[in-house]
Amino acid sequence: MKFLLALAAMVCCLLTGWAAEAVRMVGHLHLAGEGKTFPEGTKVSVFHEASKAHGEALVDAAGNFVVEGLAAGEKIRLTMPVDYEITAVSAPFAFDAKEIARNPMNPYVAGPASPEITVDLIWKDQQTKWAEMRRGIARMVSKGFFKAAKLSPEQQELFITVRLESEDRVMKEVRTHPGSPLRPGAFMADLCVALQKSFGDAMARQYREYQEDQLGWLFIQGSTALQANEWLTGEEQTRLVRAWGPILSTSMDRALDKKFETSSREEKLAFYDELLAAYTSSAQGILDEARLAKLQERLAEMRKQGVAELDKEKAGK
Repeated sequence: MKFLLALAAMVCCLLTGWAAEAVRMVGHLHLAGEGKTFPEGTKVSVFHEASKAHGEALVDAAGNFVVEGLAAGEKIRLTMPVDYEITAVSAPFAFDAKEIARNPMNPYVAGPASPEITVDLIWKDQQTKWAEMRRGIARMVSKGFFKAAKLSPEQQELFITVRLESEDRVMKEVRTHPGSPLRPGAFMADLCVALQKSFGDAMARQYREYQEDQLGWLFIQGSTALQANEWLTGEEQTRLVRAWGPILSTSMDRALDKKFETSSREEKLAFYDELLAAYTSSAQGILDEARLAKLQERLAEMRKQGVAELDKEKAGK
């Protein structure tokens, strides 16, 4: 019996070893620029997606490295050294340009294990990469407005510059006054003044209205209690968005204030009732009596959900 068990274990090991088909991957990092070499101690990080195991491979001055013990076809991810930016990578690996735009400080390539991989890199100091990352994020979050406003590529780049300068001014103000909240309204006000100077009144107004409309749509489409698509027409929703956007924009600053976080249940409920009353009041003239009554029913349901959240919050303290 012991012999049979030993034999079965040996066969199992043989099958496992055969199935793993270990691969020794040789990597080549090509650094742009004549005479450029990698400093001593440069490493590539290896992440095994199936086992979630991490490892490292040392890169020599010429950019060569070796990863041992990979399974053929295993999905792995290679993270490049922080100060380098990927420009190209050999098949079957690929790099996600969007992911690198979001996180250029820690770029990676991903793909199945193969005997060889070549990655082309350029060196960039962290300050440059940070500035590029900020512009990339600003471009991504402003994409919808660029399309709505039909901005030219040159106007888009100027808008991004103006936006980042505004962010810097607001953050400097926050740092100068420790403990003061970072209010969305403060950033909006500063940015609109800056847009007015760079583009004119029409652009500043268009941007404010666009942002308020985005808040309005998020509220209308995201509210489970409101269920707007079930009973409001598209035109009614659009008009309510335009009416509710400014209310939401103003209320956000108050809701995000640290003083509001520590206020009593009654104070929070009073704020909530004030907000719901503003929704109802601004809907007059948009909805007829029957639909206005239906809106009030839905807002009452929303209030119930809000009260339940406050009670839950109070019980958790």
